[in-house]
Amino acid sequence: MNKKTFLLILYSTFLILNLSAQPPFKTGVNFPMRNPETTSIQEFFKRLSETKTPVTRQVTFADVFWGSVESPNDSFDFTNQDSAFLNDHNIHVIGTLYSMMGELDTFGIQVPWKACTNPDTCFWDIARDSNDTKDYIKTIVNRYKDRTKYWELANEIETRSKPTSLPITDLINFFKYNTQWIKNNDSTAKTLLPGLVGTYGLPLNSKYAWLKLFLLSGGGDVVDIMNYHDYNSWWTLPAHFDSIRDILTQFGYSDKPIWITESSVSSDTVSNITPNYSSEDEQAADVWRRPSVLWSRGAEVVFWHCLWSSDYQSEWSHFGLLNDKGEKKKSFYAYQLLIDEVADFDSIELISSGNIVDNNDNGGDGIWAVKFMVDGKKKWLLWSPDNQVYSFPRSWLDNSDVVNVTHVVPDDVLFNGDSAEFNIYTKVCTSDSTQFQLTSLPILLEEGTATSMEKFIEASNEIKVFPNPTNSAVNIQFDLQDEGKLKLTIYNLQGVLLISEELPDIPLTHPIDLSHLLNGVYVLKIESDSQMVVKKVLLQK
Repeated sequence: MNKKTFLLILYSTFLILNLSAQPPFKTGVNFPMRNPETTSIQEFFKRLSETKTPVTRQVTFADVFWGSVESPNDSFDFTNQDSAFLNDHNIHVIGTLYSMMGELDTFGIQVPWKACTNPDTCFWDIARDSNDTKDYIKTIVNRYKDRTKYWELANEIETRSKPTSLPITDLINFFKYNTQWIKNNDSTAKTLLPGLVGTYGLPLNSKYAWLKLFLLSGGGDVVDIMNYHDYNSWWTLPAHFDSIRDILTQFGYSDKPIWITESSVSSDTVSNITPNYSSEDEQAADVWRRPSVLWSRGAEVVFWHCLWSSDYQSEWSHFGLLNDKGEKKKSFYAYQLLIDEVADFDSIELISSGNIVDNNDNGGDGIWAVKFMVDGKKKWLLWSPDNQVYSFPRSWLDNSDVVNVTHVVPDDVLFNGDSAEFNIYTKVCTSDSTQFQLTSLPILLEEGTATSMEKFIEASNEIKVFPNPTNSAVNIQFDLQDEGKLKLTIYNLQGVLLISEELPDIPLTHPIDLSHLLNGVYVLKIESDSQMVVKKVLLQK
């Protein structure tokens, strides 16, 4: 049995037997955004799988909105939905029911073939519509219950002007009946409160008012998971989460899991939605900062919104891990690294925080440090918007005096977006504390092993490439002479291998002749058995 088959069986077993525990994921990526029709569902899920995300949400034109799958009565169409929920990549899909809750159309809560637009006569009625709703829920849940256990009852509910004949008490009854019908067909299923806009776009003094009214009316009893969205600056997120948790505690729901199903920034400040610190680097940093501070506060699941950016004419432009042409951005590779390094953490702790304020324009200064335990290994994420120095205690290391350091924001995206250049090196802790000069872009520390080669490649800046720019050849200078062997390779920016050399011993200096190449930028890779350093070389004859 291969590893993929084993994991699929294990995952399916978890879904069937163990939904009372935490979900089998802590982060996910929302699916397309505003241009889903420009490519196929299969292509989207292929791209999703490349991010390594275990779960997705808001599959828009492939989701199970009532009006999409059963517009005429008893006439179901699951063509797109099967492509998404039964995808070949085993990506878990959160099913969204009823689209934008409360809209007076066939994509709202009304029975599609009975829907109309008169708020005095058009609404969901228990006596009139229950049988139709039960049939819809039964068909959907039974079709996909082996592939999903989480159902979101709608989206961004409190921003919708519900039909005037459906007050909040009736809305809660609607949730109660739907949750009951879902669990009648799958006792292990969980329901999510429709994602609240919550902390984005609403006045500060009223942004939690709808949640309080919902809980006061008994709404906390009819959904399993609290769910909200947050697009504000990353340093505001802990305050927002704490406010949500405090409200839940106030109404007796302190043990209610909290998901943040939409949270991100653009890579460009052109959008009026995104904070003013946004840039390509800061977006990639937020891929790490946002979930880290929310997880450390107690969030169960945090989603990035979204995979594929809208075109540049939209207020949602640049929000994706891919640009509007589907090309991978720095944030794409930062997210991959997040999945590889910490997304399966066993425990997490915010051991140092900077300035937490509910101010979208100014905040965050100070030192931020998050400690992860992943498969028994300690990892630390560090950053500081005002560039403070962090003293890392040697006593935190258990088995060595070495830490592996990874800058989680790639230095660059290479080869037409097909790979990324990360700054990765090893640091030897020779005193009681080691100083790290921090920036707003986080670094990840992990206890390492002090082999001679790792000490040799202690940092990429200890390998000097000169002259750079050059008109013919470059020299690679190594600060230490130690035992080991190296492989040197030169690529162009399209990823074509041009030069390859193996050095059985580590010299003090080694020349590479580039005179036969055309002017341009080239990528130099210096590889040992355990590490790699990447440098760029500019050839100008």
